[in-house]
Amino acid sequence: MSLFELLIIIALFLVVTSIAGQGLFVTIKGSSKSKTTTKVKQDANYVVSILERSVHSASAFVTSTNSSISFRDEVGNPVSFSCIVASSGLNGAITQNTTSLISSSSKVDICTVSCQPAGGFQTCSLNLTLSQTGDDTGLRAEEKARISITTQVRFRN
Repeated sequence: MSLFELLIIIALFLVVTSIAGQGLFVTIKGSSKSKTTTKVKQDANYVVSILERSVHSASAFVTSTNSSISFRDEVGNPVSFSCIVASSGLNGAITQNTTSLISSSSKVDICTVSCQPAGGFQTCSLNLTLSQTGDDTGLRAEEKARISITTQVRFRN
């Protein structure tokens, strides 16, 4: 085997190893983002499901601001939903009667909740954007998990 053939074999080996390494890196990177996105999406879906169920079965509407709504549930107990947007290192919160509806792995970037009469019915709107917690300044755009949801629900009663 000549020196030239040996150099060709080494070059081919390096190319194949490089391609395999990049494929492995992309797979691992995608898996990491998938896990983070799943956690954030679960939190957003949970908030929406609780709000929709509670508002739909409410017996009476009480008050609404840009960041909170209050009403009475089907048996007359007071219920309040509040949004606190993340700021100054705090993750923010979405609460129902002081109970947090999101995990510590999500932060509240945007949250507005309001109720207004529409066509004879009281309609509540939620605009929600959650993202992963922690310092994401070192992450590439494709590694950042961010979920936005907008929904409307009507009082049934």
